[in-house]
Amino acid sequence: MALRRRDWGWLALMAVVVIWGGQVFNHVEATAQDAYGSIAQAADDRYEVERAIMRYYVEEVDPAKLQLAEIDGMMNELDTFSDFLNEQEQEELRTTTEGAFGGLGIEIYVVSHYPTVMAPLEETPAWEVGLQPGDQIIKIEGESTRDVNLDVVVSKLRGVPGTAVNITIARPGVSEPMDFHIVRAIIQIHSVTFAGMVWDPRAPNLLLAATPDWVRSGEHVGYLRLRAFSRGATDETRAALDDLRAGGARGIILDLRSNPGGLLEEARGVADLFLPKGQLIVWTKGRVRSSEQRLFSQRDPEIPPTTPLVVLVDEGSASASEIVAGAIQDNDRGLVIGRSTYGKGSVQTVYNAEFGARYGLDFSEHAVLKLTTAYYYSPSGRAIHKPRWREGARGAVVSKAAGDTATEYRTTVRGRVVHGGGGISVDVQVPPDVPPPLYWQLRSQRVPFNFAIDYVVKHPNPNARTFTITDDILAGFERFVADSAHEFKYEPQGLRELDELQKSLRVAQSDSSVFSEVNRLKTMLQNQEASQFARTRPYMSARLLSEIGGRVWGRNARVRAEFVRDWGLKEALTYLNNETRYVNQLALSPSAPPERDDEPPDAMFDMSR
Repeated sequence: MALRRRDWGWLALMAVVVIWGGQVFNHVEATAQDAYGSIAQAADDRYEVERAIMRYYVEEVDPAKLQLAEIDGMMNELDTFSDFLNEQEQEELRTTTEGAFGGLGIEIYVVSHYPTVMAPLEETPAWEVGLQPGDQIIKIEGESTRDVNLDVVVSKLRGVPGTAVNITIARPGVSEPMDFHIVRAIIQIHSVTFAGMVWDPRAPNLLLAATPDWVRSGEHVGYLRLRAFSRGATDETRAALDDLRAGGARGIILDLRSNPGGLLEEARGVADLFLPKGQLIVWTKGRVRSSEQRLFSQRDPEIPPTTPLVVLVDEGSASASEIVAGAIQDNDRGLVIGRSTYGKGSVQTVYNAEFGARYGLDFSEHAVLKLTTAYYYSPSGRAIHKPRWREGARGAVVSKAAGDTATEYRTTVRGRVVHGGGGISVDVQVPPDVPPPLYWQLRSQRVPFNFAIDYVVKHPNPNARTFTITDDILAGFERFVADSAHEFKYEPQGLRELDELQKSLRVAQSDSSVFSEVNRLKTMLQNQEASQFARTRPYMSARLLSEIGGRVWGRNARVRAEFVRDWGLKEALTYLNNETRYVNQLALSPSAPPERDDEPPDAMFDMSR
């Protein structure tokens, strides 16, 4: 049997390696010969399988589809970010991306077979209904998304603005799937969605009565929320930082939570705004020399190195966000507070007929291969990429880039210990604030959103300085939920499982007493609605403050309303309001300075003195 030209090329290359090894590398030679035989045998078997299928399979097979299936099989043995797009798939993608299209406002990757939400973009349909990082989209319009090509998933989620799509998600920590009916909209991505002082007495329409004292302690702390690294993010961030400094900010909080990333050049530009000139931001490394590069800060920072800095991250912070957070942490420029990041630190190269020729790859005119060719590493040497499993035909495949979480690395300036394992580990951990399931049921059906509209209609001129979410407003919200006109149906956790149990009992023709016991349990679950509302109240109070505040007084009021229950922000202020605590945590000096009894814990300090 004759092998293909490409197969002969690989075999010849292996033979050269064996000959070059000589007698000094007998073990290597033997290993290479084994590989030579394996490749030759696999090529023979593949050819014979193709021939058998084409000749003897019970139905006629399209040879082109068979070849594409072979390519798909190879892709399944790689990471989730590598993919091959044939002409039809590219055309489907172009149809959804050219001209005006509607979307949900989410960044998704494949995790454990399913498209998974990295982060919903602020003020998009996905954000409005309450999608959150980690949600797995298990169905679209009732059809399973398991192992469906990611580009196909995107094409199903996108569509004409104003049209709706129905999805089912599985949420970590929630036992039952959740259904969402989401209306598509034009997605406008603004990188900086808020910039201002945590507390600004000069700002109009302050929610004075609703704001706790710890938020008011941030009068000299600038807060900048960066939601994406889209084109222009560096310029937007620079302008925002200039405004914060002009406003008297003596400390900065850079919020990268739920930021799914974006352009590498923008990540470099944003990091450059904080780091002294000449410091390493990120480096890449793959199997070939051309994949290696190092990016350094190129200009003097926009913010003086002596200005205290905190970066907020969480499990929704990925890619470019991790590059910036890692650069700031590893160069000892500031504290990283929150929860460990997602760990998307791989570099994809796109090969086609034109670009692939530079590397000796002979692609057809319409073929496109997106291949992971390198990994990102933070300045200390930590692999940003976190191991991700993808079930291939030969078993689970995992990236070998990230070391064990016990592996220790040293920051480049002060030699602090930071840990590997993928993603960016934080300096200060902030546990997640997890609402009860009822809260997410209400948000998924946009009940708080609709109540805010109804409330504003009935109370058109509330006073910002005296407004707060009272018990009367919460009671009104619960009546609003109970009103059948709003079509909200409470589904307690465990109810679907009991329904399935009843079906099984019917098949088994179980005794009626068993059915009675199951019905009793279902009634008990339904009767928990009142207690579930009680658990939801503090979370819903903050949500309603944000919804109503945003509709009456605008975006800034909505963001400040979210501060009220933002424990990551609260933790950041405890460091930026206390010089000793900040310096000790960051270890800016070889020995910690003595504690000062005369220093109030909420006194803002200025490290530029």
